[in-house]
This record gives sequence, C-alpha cells and structure tokens, in this order.
Amino acid sequence: MYTKRGLYNSMLIILLILSIASIPVLSNAAAEVGTYTEISSEKLSNELFQPQITEILYKDVKGHWAENYMSGLSDMEILKGFVDNTMKPNKTITRSEFITMIARVMDLQKDSDKYSNYTDIPATHWSYTYINNAKAYGLLDDFTGTKLYPDKVITREEMAVIISGTLPSDYKVDKPMSFSDIRADYVNKISIDRISSAGIINGLPDGTFSPKGSATRAEAAAMIYRLIHLKSETEESGIYDFVQKYETSLIEAANEADIELPGALEYSIGKEKALNQKRREVISNLKKTNTNVRRSISEMKVYVLQSSLYKYVLEIDYVLSVESGVFNKSEYNIRKNLSVTKRDGHLVVFDSLLDGSLISKSKDDEKVNLTWQYVYSKTPDMTGEKKIAGLNVVSPTWFVLQNESGAIIDKGDINYTKWAHENGYKVWPLFGNAFDPDLTGKILEDADKRSKLADSIIEYSIKYNADGINMDFENMRTSDRDNYTLFIKELSAKAKAKGLITSVDVTTINQYSSWSTCYDRKALAKYADYMILMAYDQHWEGSPVSGSVAQLSWVESSLKKVLEEIPQNKLILAVPFYTRLWKEAYVDGKTVVTSQAISMETGEKVIKDNQASKIWDEKSGQYYAEFKKDGALYKIWLEDENSIRLKAQLANKYNLGGVASWRKGFEKPVVWEVIHSVLKAAASSYS
Repeated sequence: MYTKRGLYNSMLIILLILSIASIPVLSNAAAEVGTYTEISSEKLSNELFQPQITEILYKDVKGHWAENYMSGLSDMEILKGFVDNTMKPNKTITRSEFITMIARVMDLQKDSDKYSNYTDIPATHWSYTYINNAKAYGLLDDFTGTKLYPDKVITREEMAVIISGTLPSDYKVDKPMSFSDIRADYVNKISIDRISSAGIINGLPDGTFSPKGSATRAEAAAMIYRLIHLKSETEESGIYDFVQKYETSLIEAANEADIELPGALEYSIGKEKALNQKRREVISNLKKTNTNVRRSISEMKVYVLQSSLYKYVLEIDYVLSVESGVFNKSEYNIRKNLSVTKRDGHLVVFDSLLDGSLISKSKDDEKVNLTWQYVYSKTPDMTGEKKIAGLNVVSPTWFVLQNESGAIIDKGDINYTKWAHENGYKVWPLFGNAFDPDLTGKILEDADKRSKLADSIIEYSIKYNADGINMDFENMRTSDRDNYTLFIKELSAKAKAKGLITSVDVTTINQYSSWSTCYDRKALAKYADYMILMAYDQHWEGSPVSGSVAQLSWVESSLKKVLEEIPQNKLILAVPFYTRLWKEAYVDGKTVVTSQAISMETGEKVIKDNQASKIWDEKSGQYYAEFKKDGALYKIWLEDENSIRLKAQLANKYNLGGVASWRKGFEKPVVWEVIHSVLKAAASSYS
C-alpha cells in the first residue's frame, strides 16, 4: 500500500500566548456598520501569511512610519510579506486576517470544531481554525449572529475592541488620549481608552480616532507590536525562583515513575496546585511500576529572552544527570525554551522536556527537517552535492532485515556519514523489515532474537557513526503489535545509552490491520524520541480508484487523529515528493485503473507534453490535470512547491516536531526553500 514498500519491492517518511479576558460590549450594530471592501472568497488568497522563500528587506516599508513595527513582526514570523518582496503597509486588512494574527500570536489550543457557529466560515476556509479557536476563547463573543463576514475589511474600532479584550480586566487606565471624534458616551470609549492609555494606539495625525475607518496592515502591525511589548514590572523579579521551583518539582515527580508526564501543566504562583495533583497521580502509578530511574539537575541557568505583560520566554540551560541500569549515570546537556504565560491569575507553563522519554544528548530545539535517501544496491557518492538550506537530518535506506536469525542486509557507507556531517546533517539510517510479516513475527515473538537484533542495529549505527535510528517496520500482523512495542522499548533504551535518537515510522489510522492496527502508537511514542507519520498513499499503487496521493484535507484529518495518541513535539509529518499518473482504460466493459509513481518534474513534463491544463483544486490543495491519449483517460494530482507548502504549514499549525519527506530525488529544488521557509517561521516562535 505504501510507496516505500513499492520501491523496496521493485528493487528487492507562540510566539506569544496572551491572557484571555472578556471583550467589552460591542453592539451588533457597531460590529456591522462602516465602510467595507468586498472580497470574493473564491479569490481570497491568504496573502498575509505567505512565507518568503528568501530573506529580504521589504522595499515598500523603508521609511514608512510603521517600518519598525512591520519589520519586528516579520522577524517574529507574525506578519509575512508578499511574493513580490513587498509588505504593502497601506493595504487594508480583513477581519479574518486580523483575527488570524491574534490567534497565531496567542497560540490558541482549543478544539475549534466544537465552537463553530458561523455559517460563512466553512471548514475549507483558510482561517477556519484560527477564527473558531478565537471564538472558543471568547474573543469574538461580541460578533453575534450566524455570520462573521470574514472577508470584510476590519474597522479601527473593531480592532481596538478585540485588542482591548486581551488586556487584564483590572488593567489600570491612566491618562487615556482624547480624540475629537470619540465623545464621553461613545459605545466603545472604554476599549479605546484602555488601549490608548497603554500606548497601543496613538490616533491619527488630525487628532481623531476614526472608529469606522478601514484598518491597514501597518495599523494592525503597530497595535499588535506595542501590545506584545507591554512590560510587567511587578512579577518579572520572581520569575527565576518560579522556574527553578517548577523544573525541580517536575524532575522530582518524574523520578517517581517511568510514566509519561503531560507537555503542559498549570501552576498557581506559590501554590502549585496542578503540580501537587499531578504528583499524587504519579505516586499512585508508582505503586504499579518497578523502575530505577533517577533524574536530577546539577546546574541550571535561566535567561530571559522576552518578557511582556503576559508572558515570559526563557532559555533554560542545565546538566541533567540520569542514574539507572540502562543509563549508567549519564549526563545530558539540555538547552530548551520555556513559555510561561499568565492566565486567569495563575501561570501556565508549556514544557516539552519530560514527556515520557529522556531527550538525548544535546538535542537541538529546532524542528526536524528530514529526508529519506533511497539506496538501491550502493550508497551514492555525494561528493560535490550542494548543501540544502534547512535540511538537518538524512535517512539513507541502508538496512533491511534478511532472515529469521536477525541478519541484516548492509548497504551502509561511512563516506556518506562524513559528507552529511560536513554539511551539518544528522544521519538516522533506516532499518526496514522487508515488509515481510512472517519474518517479522518470528523475530519479534522471540526475546533473544529481539535483543540480538537491537544489539545489531546499535552496532551498525556505531559502525557508520550515525546519530540516530529510523525504524520502518510495515506490513506486520496485528498479533505482533505488543511485541513490536516491546522491541522499540528495548531498542530505545540501548540507543539512549549510546546517545542515539530513535524515530519510528507509522502509517495513518485506518482499518487495514497489516498497515495500521499493527501499531500501538501511544505506547510507541512513550519510548521513541520521534514518531514519523507517513501521511501519503491516500490512494496507493493498487488503489481501485484514481485520486490524490495526499489530499490536504485528508492529511490534516489523519494528523488530528494521530495527535490523540502521540504528543505534538514528538510527531514528525512526512510528506510526499512523488505523485501518481493515473490511467483509466475501458477494458471488457469495465474501467481498469492503473498508476505509476513519478517525480514532481516528471509530472510537470507529462502535463506539458500532453498540452493539458492545470486547475487548482482547493480541497486537495493541489493542481489537477487530465488528458486523453490512446483511448484512455489520464489523471494527475500534482505535488509541487504549492502543495508541499500547505502540508508543511500543518507542522507549525499543530506545533509538531518537524517535517520529513519521501524521498530525495523526486523533488523540485524550490521545494527545499519552501520547507526551510516554513520551518524557519516556527523556529522563531516559542511554545
């Protein structure tokens, strides 16, 4: 079913979280009046959030009054420029665009589908999740009715009310500005007073506020920039003690049992109520376990990277000592970012360190950008190949299970590792099971064979100076599910002892026993450092109907299901660099469907050679083309820089561990720039 299998067979992948407050009353009339510019939803192209492929200086903001604000938000990856190297500061901004900016800055985390009630915001709308998350958090309570009119230009008043609502309810209003067009009885004067007192808005040069005036990108950028830079003088002094207590307490809790701790815990300042509850749960579970893992912080340094009225972004640098029979008193240098946000009078800490597995030595905070390198009979000579910007992990398909004794087909090459390291790439060689369920079962059911295979994998990894391991066991019996989990647990422990990263490939959740239900994804995630979701082959080689390899809506839906079992920071989304050329031929009274996997450039060439027209398919997030030849109908859903950008952006949307790609050699060169640009946007935000 999966392309890896097909290839093998032919030859044998916040910035800020702001506190939430109630929005002041905005009457329905106030929400709907004003001068708006209608924008067709069919023509709306999410221009505001299109990432740049290269770093540039936006030519049209130089010398503009909002230059510093727009440049600052651009650096934070909140505001994006256009593909023509402009920022368009005087362009109006729509409701959906502004709300999306706020939602992205706040990194809202609710299940938006439960809160949707706007009939003009279908699930296919580009801002659907952002708007509905904002709705879920109460940010749009005053936009009543069944329609939001997302594509209408937002007014300065509406923008002011939303931003005012993010301020604490007790925020002191001190010497607000006076505007000639805002009378004492004006319906939203309180909101305008609050943000002008805070210095978030200064009004227009003529001394007016112009509440019904259309807001521009520059105005939106200025307001948001000033908002996120509001300082807290009263609580910053105690943040170091709080972080120290938080880290120490979490380590102590983790020492009690080898169980998964959540990625986000809530603590009240001084009371730590959520921590105390979590520790009681941990201690209760301890009675059911028998472990000897002890963790301690030998040295800690805390650096404030960013502070505001709402949030502290900190860098934690410490040495984590581990003592157990497995780790043998190892020491790990840990550097991570910690997001501490004030919400509803207490602090919320977002953390990803102790989530069920120990982070390996010097694990970088950057998101993974992995690509598989398919190796036929011999590893290719990479000498002279240009370094790929943003790529940080390569996974050559070096090793395949050979027989039930645990022998491994070895196609490794130390020169490849040397080349990779010289270019800044980590090497996680792939270990496959040859898609043989019988062979796999015989190995997994035998404890001695499992142990021997795990030892062999570690030995091969060390032999080729690898940095990690990529386990690709597919087409297994569901009856071997628990044994595979046990094998990964044993392998991961041995790998960690050698400072090796363990990643495990899994398929999407579906009804196929050999290709889906054979994985206990939640249990595997407890032991592996990363889980890689192979989000492709929606329509596979033998599919009875033509269709996309990886339709965008299908990818996101599959991702959401898997995230119910796998922590976000551990999950890597694997995207396809290949597409399929489908042939539908009428034979003996029925339609026979066949296909072949082709590269991106081959797909473009096929379309050009057959003079077919490409049509953008919104649902699939791809260009579609068809043509007739020799009595048959040919169809193709292209994978290119456009489709890959949309899929890669899901890694940022759901705060995943990174992106993987199957496989190197099928892509267009521009795709690397796209993935790098998307992940670079995530690298500058903290979660």
